Amino acid sequence: MNSLNPVRFDRQALTQLFTQSFVAPANAESRTIAAFGEQNVRVLQADGELIGGLVFLPLRQWYGGQPVTMTGIGSVAIAPHHRGKGESSKLLRRSLEELQDAGIALSVLYPATQGLYRKWGYEVAGSWVRWQLDCANLPRWQPCLDIAPIPLTPEAIQPIYDRYAPLHNGHLDRSAGVWRLLQQSPDAYAYRLGSAADPQGYLIYQQDRTEAGTQISLRDWVTLSPAALQTSWAFLAQHQLQVDTLVWQGSPVDSRLVLLPEQTAKVKRHRSWMIRILNVEAALTQRGYGMDLDRELHFQVTDSLFAANNDRFCLQVSQGRGHIHRGGRGELRLSIGALAPLFSGFLTPLQLQQLGYLDGDDRSLTIAQAMFQGHHPWMVDFF
Repeated sequence: MNSLNPVRFDRQALTQLFTQSFVAPANAESRTIAAFGEQNVRVLQADGELIGGLVFLPLRQWYGGQPVTMTGIGSVAIAPHHRGKGESSKLLRRSLEELQDAGIALSVLYPATQGLYRKWGYEVAGSWVRWQLDCANLPRWQPCLDIAPIPLTPEAIQPIYDRYAPLHNGHLDRSAGVWRLLQQSPDAYAYRLGSAADPQGYLIYQQDRTEAGTQISLRDWVTLSPAALQTSWAFLAQHQLQVDTLVWQGSPVDSRLVLLPEQTAKVKRHRSWMIRILNVEAALTQRGYGMDLDRELHFQVTDSLFAANNDRFCLQVSQGRGHIHRGGRGELRLSIGALAPLFSGFLTPLQLQQLGYLDGDDRSLTIAQAMFQGHHPWMVDFF
């Protein structure tokens, strides 16, 4: 008999499962479990045998300047001799049911394969992009602000990050677990941009030697002003004699690059993340909207997994917040999966309509466009 157990599991067997599934060092997934706690591990077992497992990452995510409750799902693994038997679907279904019962608005993950997760209502809704730039192409500017080393601790860094993250759709409202993961890099360096009394950004980076040469990998890069951005480019350019390339995580259209004299940076890797909306009402009321917007959207959602989402809704937006009630005219019609990229701002209503993911009249599409417009959703953190 299969059981999904949130706490009791054979740690050694789970480590072996993760190591085999992800072709990773034995301690790779252990760091995530250590950061978020064993109480967030979910395993699928049958007659005492470990079949599969995953890790919950209780978080919040910023949309429209407001935090939305979200649980990230990481390290989804099924033992090789149990694959192809539907065990991953059992593990995922029971996990989603648990999160939905708990009132969580969203589930987010980085998929190994999108097809499996689409079956359970997930859809592509944001980006993780790694950029690369030759350090020789950095201009030799003078820093505008003070630059000082700081400890790699939440106390030193989080107040600055918490001013930055709400400005970017998809960024995490980082929990203690995320900060613990960042701290698990003893060879990382952290620098504040600006004075201690008026910090305007920071850099966290590692220096690596690869087959292609030496490299700076920015783990985290926050700038809150034009002066902080220019100072960060100037600081990185000071490494030109020792470092060949610079890599960092950014948006698919990274506005920080516009400041450079030439646009020579290239996308080294692009990964998509997916959202499953667990609770339509919670997601749309927790999200933020434009302060000058005063509109009403009538829509209908189909959700084959959660009956509570399978209904008509009316979303009223005013003064930057949404209020929702059931019923209405259902003028915009879409699946729970199609709602995810609309919610995050990843795709416009017109793009969803052209994909056949959404149906509605022109007036409803115009209202939805006004409600969900914003910056492209992206994340720095990977899980």
